Amino acid sequence: MKTNVLRGPLIKSAIVLIIFSLLVYLTAAQPGGNVWSALGTIIVGIFRTIQFAIGLLIGVAVCLAVLIGIFLGAVAIFDRSSASRMYEGLRHAFAEQMQGLLVAMAAEKKKEPEQPMIEEISTKLKSALDAAVISARRELATVREELGSRVKALSSRLSAVEESMESAVTGEEMEKVTADVVGVNETVAGLEQGLKQVQAELAGLTAQLAELTPDRLLGDLPGRLAALEEREIPEAVDLNPLQEQVAVLQAEIVEIRQSVESLVPATMEAPEVEAGKPAAADDGKKGRAAANMEEKKGGGEHRLFSYFDDPADREKLADLVGSTLKKDMTYAQVIDFLVDRMGPELGQIITDHPSLAKDYIRQRRRSA
Repeated sequence: MKTNVLRGPLIKSAIVLIIFSLLVYLTAAQPGGNVWSALGTIIVGIFRTIQFAIGLLIGVAVCLAVLIGIFLGAVAIFDRSSASRMYEGLRHAFAEQMQGLLVAMAAEKKKEPEQPMIEEISTKLKSALDAAVISARRELATVREELGSRVKALSSRLSAVEESMESAVTGEEMEKVTADVVGVNETVAGLEQGLKQVQAELAGLTAQLAELTPDRLLGDLPGRLAALEEREIPEAVDLNPLQEQVAVLQAEIVEIRQSVESLVPATMEAPEVEAGKPAAADDGKKGRAAANMEEKKGGGEHRLFSYFDDPADREKLADLVGSTLKKDMTYAQVIDFLVDRMGPELGQIITDHPSLAKDYIRQRRRSA
């Protein structure tokens, strides 16, 4: 406040001092000059200075306008939209600068009397803004708490659903793996039996091949031919029939060896051909064999029936499994059906022995 009050008198004092110095200088510098001529010279100088400043401002403005016009024209050659956007931005910036200058000039005139009013308005605005900020912060804290509680509830629900899904998927996977392991074990047992048979047949064929020698087939025929050739026969003997017989025997030996060699790879490929057959046929044969063995051992009852003491329960279980044979149901669906129909206690026995239940269902399907 004190600086603004003293600034005006200081400026006025400086202007008066400058004018007085110029009057003294101009009066002393000119021999016939006086105060009035000095004042006229000062006024003319001030007027010319104002003219020069106005002309300089006009020239600078015209030069800037020409340069800006050239630049905008060059930009418009390539992109008119960019040039128009640049022109609008320049116009708005110039208008804002002029408006700010006018506001500053008007504020400079009314600065002293409006200062208390501005301070009062700023104080009221600050208090209103502080109250609004405090209320907004309270509302934001409330919203954050509500969102946090909702997010926690959703997270707990999601984790529970994921755990239930993982447990369900794990049970199904274990059932599938158990069924696959049983099938693989049966396939491996069949392959081992087939391999033993092939090895036995291969050993027999190898022994037969070792016994088939030219000496054994021909006997002493070469010696007889040599003896006949060494004898002195008075009459010529035709050896062509004997040579033809020898050639025929040698050809038969070659054919026998080729047939034996062709039988060896065929017997080696027999397990692969049997493994490539439909798994249902192989499983059917093995299931029927297992059923026959079980019938011989335990009177036709499956191992699952050993957990049921009452014959009526066994008969009911067999009837329920038989009713599902013509339906397109999976093992899990059949087991759920049996557990539902057999009751909680007997159903718990089936639930505790899923592999035996699947094996019995598979046996009944194969026998059907």
